[in-house]
Amino acid sequence: MAQHTYHIAPKNLYGTVIYPLNELRKLYPETYQEHIEKYRDREALLSLRIASLDCLWNDVLHFSPVHPSQIRHAFKDTGHGWPSLPTKWIEADPFILGLSEQNAALYFPRQREKGDFTVDALQFKPWFDGALQGLSKLPETTFEYYRRCKANGERPFLFHLIPHVLFCGSVDLSEVEVISV
Repeated sequence: MAQHTYHIAPKNLYGTVIYPLNELRKLYPETYQEHIEKYRDREALLSLRIASLDCLWNDVLHFSPVHPSQIRHAFKDTGHGWPSLPTKWIEADPFILGLSEQNAALYFPRQREKGDFTVDALQFKPWFDGALQGLSKLPETTFEYYRRCKANGERPFLFHLIPHVLFCGSVDLSEVEVISV
């Protein structure tokens, strides 16, 4: 079975292409303003350079190797509500996207203190064939994080401690599946 990557389907998509934030800012400034809100209090990430891709954090699209149904189940199992979260997701085959060492990287988030959004260069690994091997299961640390957030009355970050596939490019929706979760 082919391994896929997943991205939340934007609710306010113009046309049939998904763009990284910096490109979105040029093409659709109003939509950019809506999407940049998710970085409130985490603005430092927007100037983070991804050395292996020679670009910024907001020059890439962020995909998850974990099927969104696992995230949904973990959210529900830890007492978080799901209806307010997106239910449409893009399911993309890395081969169809054309992921390569030149345009993609893996990012491995680490456990951190609340409010710490520093990222270490060692958390990034170059893309390679077979990169998704062993990354399709929701990490137990993510499940525990959701549980801690619920116990502390905090809103969790959806993809905390889940590896990311970073793609320096845009995605035409005609090349991917849109699934409901």
